Amino acid sequence: MRVLLAAEKIAPAGVRRTGLRQVITDLLHRDHCGKLSGLHALARRSGVAI
Repeated sequence: MRVLLAAEKIAPAGVRRTGLRQVITDLLHRDHCGKLSGLHALARRSGVAI
C-alpha cells in the first residue's frame, strides 16, 4: 500500500494505468477488515469504482 501511495506522489498519472488500477481493485476486494488505510481514497483518485 505504501508503495502505491509513494508512486502516486511521484507520478500521479501513472497510478491511473490499467495494470495499477487492477492491483488497487484486487486490494479492495481482499481488504475485508479495512486495514489498508488510504486505499479507498487512492481508489477514488485513480478512478477505480468502490
